[in-house]
Amino acid sequence: MSNFLPRRWILRKIGAVPAAELAAKKEELKQSQQDLAAALTRTRSLESQLHTLSQELDAAKAAKATADQLFEICEWIDPYHVEFLSLRNDFRELVRNTVLAWRQFATGLRLGVLGQFKGGINPAGLYWALTHASLSGKKSILQLDKEDVMTSDFVVELQRQLDCAKKLLGSVLDVYAGEIHKKLKPALKEISVGADLLLLVSGDGLVPKGGLRLLWLQFKQATDVKKPMDLNVYRTPNAAGGTQLGALRVAHRPKLGSFGLYALAAMDYDFFASIPVADLASVDPVRGSTCHVDLAEDGTRLQELVLLLSSDPTHGHFDNSAAVLKFVDDLASQNAIVPLAILSVSSGEELVSASDIARQIKAGWDRRLEAHIASLTRAQKQSLQLDDDGPSLSI
Repeated sequence: MSNFLPRRWILRKIGAVPAAELAAKKEELKQSQQDLAAALTRTRSLESQLHTLSQELDAAKAAKATADQLFEICEWIDPYHVEFLSLRNDFRELVRNTVLAWRQFATGLRLGVLGQFKGGINPAGLYWALTHASLSGKKSILQLDKEDVMTSDFVVELQRQLDCAKKLLGSVLDVYAGEIHKKLKPALKEISVGADLLLLVSGDGLVPKGGLRLLWLQFKQATDVKKPMDLNVYRTPNAAGGTQLGALRVAHRPKLGSFGLYALAAMDYDFFASIPVADLASVDPVRGSTCHVDLAEDGTRLQELVLLLSSDPTHGHFDNSAAVLKFVDDLASQNAIVPLAILSVSSGEELVSASDIARQIKAGWDRRLEAHIASLTRAQKQSLQLDDDGPSLSI
């Protein structure tokens, strides 16, 4: 057998590749590299497109959130809520009084317009919170709630709406709400003759010079469907001869920064018609015939009256805690004013911390009621549906 082997076979044995085949493989590799580069380019392009689309989606979501919030804000401060519409002719003087009050703490003719509040978004927030919370009056009547329940409903709703003011308008409002403990309320009717709610307003965002003002509100429900603006302030005097109006008159001290007022709810309108007790000079609280007041003529809507009393620079204000506590304690001990609830609203720099004062006032009222209950006989406690051991403040 010959020792000669074909060259091609030998080259393959030692791993050599023919030049033509090598060139073909190199061309395949080059093409694969080009395909990979193209694929990477397409991948980067797709990633860029995906990033752009993601950014556009985020922008669309942000725009929708902004639009939703703007819609919510516009809906919350829609002038429709504060326009009198069909009531304008029926309650002409109340409308006039309300507009005059508006012009003293705001500019422009349209009620409730955000940019027209002289103090900015903080009084605007309080105004609109009061506007929405006032719907609770009509709802309470529809639900056949009594006036004390209506007060609680109003406080709860006002607190919720003040949170909306902070969320939607950016209002800087510090809020505290407290109610007389439920177990103490039966005794309250024995010793209290005036005010359902004490509203404290404080801070230079709401009150001139940052002082504190007290608003003592007595809520009423219209009882004559034919006269939805008829406010009847008569209430049977207590054992000591004290009357509701008499107690509110004592609390009404504008030079000090304290105001007594009535707020009337009815089925016919979505607000509280209100009046300060200073405008009830002709009323003799022990003579029922004099106790009817036509708020269609003499009233002002509650949200405008509260903002006016809070912001009027001609009124006084409390500038230290001791003065507030003494004034309130004197009213409780001498004139039997112990409200069902207390709510404080403050904004900006305060001379007196409204929330701290509110807590102290509530604690003082609770202690006063506990002491009164402790002094009652077993029969008296039973008549008030109180336990012999007396109520507990624990919740």
